Amino acid sequence: MNSLLSWSHHPDVVHLGWTLVHFVWQGILLAAVWGAVRVGLRGRSPQARYRAGGLVLALMALAPLMTWLVLRASVLPPLSASATGAAWSTLATTSSTPASAPSAVPTENWTPHWADQ
Repeated sequence: MNSLLSWSHHPDVVHLGWTLVHFVWQGILLAAVWGAVRVGLRGRSPQARYRAGGLVLALMALAPLMTWLVLRASVLPPLSASATGAAWSTLATTSSTPASAPSAVPTENWTPHWADQ
């Protein structure tokens, strides 16, 4: 189980996951554009509608590839569990709350209960 968790934090796997998440909204946007184009091409020839549909399908095929390339070129590394814990710790120690106030920010490295199996 630990090897599966370590594999899931690999940057390529994280980028693939975000690529798929982004493709959901990109696909919805392209489908909405296609709907508007179809209405606009209602009186045109079937060939024009076919070409427009082919263009939208090509854009749907290119959208995940372009998203993958943009995510791979990003300068920010994906957050790991230890980096997230360190960020929370830094946030907790640099907050402007009085020392007597309880902190709502967890200071220990939190991992899901199933990660220890």
